[in-house]
Amino acid sequence: MNPKKPPAKRDFAKEKARKSARALAKIRKLQRLAEASGAELSDWEGEFLSSLEERVETYGAAFRDPDKGAIGESLSMLQAQKLREVERKARDARRAGPKPPQSGSGAPSLTVVSGGGAGAKEGRGPVWRR
Repeated sequence: MNPKKPPAKRDFAKEKARKSARALAKIRKLQRLAEASGAELSDWEGEFLSSLEERVETYGAAFRDPDKGAIGESLSMLQAQKLREVERKARDARRAGPKPPQSGSGAPSLTVVSGGGAGAKEGRGPVWRR
């Protein structure tokens, strides 16, 4: 029979520093992503990101109440959730890319690409594209 190994001793200060560094890296990466993608963050979201960064740099965590998250974590559960929402917003803006300007009435313009002339199969009409 193999005897169980005793649990490894943790160095909580190093672990907390690691978690703080990870949280800071995530916040900064998210700020760069939002800027690069052109995501329209609200004033509140921009202020939220900068205040999180400041509190994690200063205190190593952005919250103090143990009811809001695990004591060893740098961000509370709600702060982490809001970061995911901002990240999703920035990623969606990056995927969408720049939007083309709409002209006139806002109705999409359609053009005929090919007609039902000679050589077209019977029963097919014109092909429309935006």
